[in-house]
Amino acid sequence: MEGDIRTNGNLVFDGTLKGSIVGKSLLTIGPNAQIEGRLNAQSLTIYGRVTGDVIAEDLAVLKSGAELHGDLAATRLRMEEGVIFVGTSKVSPPRRSA
Repeated sequence: MEGDIRTNGNLVFDGTLKGSIVGKSLLTIGPNAQIEGRLNAQSLTIYGRVTGDVIAEDLAVLKSGAELHGDLAATRLRMEEGVIFVGTSKVSPPRRSA
């Protein structure tokens, strides 16, 4: 599939995509997914293969067996053993008020 996907709700994607996915809730990239493009969501979980930059406004989870070839920015990051991650990460927790 080619093109961009936008959603306001939760989305589970487990196919092939050349394009971006932008969501306002939870985005789950399934174990059979192969994505070439940018991901941007409130929270996201990756089981499959992503080639492109990833932005999570809150939590990004890379599950065992996931592959990410690109840069990642998130407020919180959880990465399991067995992940392939080639890129840079920027994890910036929110500042606490005094």
